[in-house]
Amino acid sequence: MGEVTGSMVNVRTGASTNHFPFMRLARGSDVVAVGGKGEWVEILVPAYRKIWIHRDYVEEAGENLRVKGSRVRLRATPGTRNAPLGMTRKGQILILAGEDDSNAEWVGVMAPMEAHAFIHRDYIDHKNDLEASMVATVFRGIRPVALAGATTTDSGSISGAPGGGDDKKGSPEKGDGREIRMLGALSERLQPIYEKFQSETKKNPRDWQFASILESLLAIEKGSEDVAEIEVAVELSRNIREHWLPLHQRIVVIEKDQAEARRQREIAKSKETEILRRTGQRGSREEKQFLAVGWIVPLGKHRKVEGTHKLLKGNRLLYYLKSDEVDLNEYVNKRVGVEGVVEEQPPSAGAQLIRLTRLKVLSE
Repeated sequence: MGEVTGSMVNVRTGASTNHFPFMRLARGSDVVAVGGKGEWVEILVPAYRKIWIHRDYVEEAGENLRVKGSRVRLRATPGTRNAPLGMTRKGQILILAGEDDSNAEWVGVMAPMEAHAFIHRDYIDHKNDLEASMVATVFRGIRPVALAGATTTDSGSISGAPGGGDDKKGSPEKGDGREIRMLGALSERLQPIYEKFQSETKKNPRDWQFASILESLLAIEKGSEDVAEIEVAVELSRNIREHWLPLHQRIVVIEKDQAEARRQREIAKSKETEILRRTGQRGSREEKQFLAVGWIVPLGKHRKVEGTHKLLKGNRLLYYLKSDEVDLNEYVNKRVGVEGVVEEQPPSAGAQLIRLTRLKVLSE
């Protein structure tokens, strides 16, 4: 886990200043560092960042997109001019993020964990180490930090856009930059709206509600005669739509997926319980004297393991089996208790091997 220390630091598509700076991060921004090349630190592109994928290799999946090609490249901009950020896998779900490009050949999506970029190591500090199991959770929970002190151009873009940021020279400004701050002065009308926005972002991300805030900002955009006030309202509205709303959507989708996974586990558990109930044997004293109890089925020819059969409990693989003395084909589709010597197998095998010393049929 790293923290950006430069005032506004370029994030590049590769590990040199020759690569395209497609975004900038304000001081205090959290990033997930995954490696490095020389003077450059490789990071996961923030989950709230919009990147691009070619339309030919995705298809609709509800409100999102599913990758239908193998190893499809992710791009920082709609086109192939710059180095890719990473590659997706076939069947991967991507979160849709706004409109297509003008040629309708590219689709904007929120950055998945496969999208990587680089920051010069002079402008990032080590914050803490992450366990592998926590990387995905932390990645999804990182929020954007406003580019404090930036100004807007005539086109309405922020001066913190690609280009002109810290790479290998320049000094950070004072202050930690972690507080979310508006770009420009707040009028009396904008002050309560912004305070409501700040209060909302302190809630659990799945509970964020920005609709009324966006309505208030739109009213200012259409009805105010103060140009500076309109510019600030437009900037905050853009920030919410491009960063906070996609992040909220991503978290909601993740929680739905987790709920569905829990439901499927419960279904599988119920089926297994029903199978055990029908056999009439569940945790009996006789079972407890064996190393394992289950149903014997043939191994098949697709497994690269030493065993000849499998021991199943419901649909779950318990062990591979091998016996030098007993013909296990005689016990196929029978429920047995087994004992023997457990032998380690490669992790890819999915289970260990029991070299049998004892076998007893419990039910058929």
